[in-house]
Amino acid sequence: SYGMRIESDRGAVFLNGQFMGHVDEFNHPGAGLMVPAGAYELKVVSEEFGEINRRVTIEPGKTTVINMKSK
Repeated sequence: SYGMRIESDRGAVFLNGQFMGHVDEFNHPGAGLMVPAGAYELKVVSEEFGEINRRVTIEPGKTTVINMKSK
C-alpha cells in the first residue's frame, strides 16, 4: 500500500465512491490514507464548499499529496 495525503477545506472524503472519512483525518504530516498504487476517483464533499472531484494516480513507493481546496 502507498500513501495519499489530502489537503482540502473541510469535508467528507470518498474514494471510488466509498466513504473513507473526513479531511481532517488525512490532511496533516504523518496522516494519510494507505491504498494500493493505481488510479482513483477522489471526491471531497462539503456543505460549505460544495463538491470537488479529481482523478488521482498513486505511484508505488511514494506518498502523493493531493490538493482538493475549493479555491
